[in-house]
Amino acid sequence: MKVLGIMGSPRSNGNSSTLLKKVLEGAKANGAVINSISLNNLDINGCINCNACKRTGKCVIKDDMQNIYDMINDADSSI
Repeated sequence: MKVLGIMGSPRSNGNSSTLLKKVLEGAKANGAVINSISLNNLDINGCINCNACKRTGKCVIKDDMQNIYDMINDADSSI
């Protein structure tokens, strides 16, 4: 099983980060392949409501979300 941990807090060493690390350690100890990403320093722009994603399945905004979409699609589970 592939587990993706997504850190959304701006505090890289805060409580949320500590909790996510512990959960991912537990998943790894139980055989999961883990990956994590911190959203804090990424270039992510808001939706422009163009509906391209509905037509083509892809977002037209070229930002760091493109890589995150791939990571989410590759994972069996996310936290």
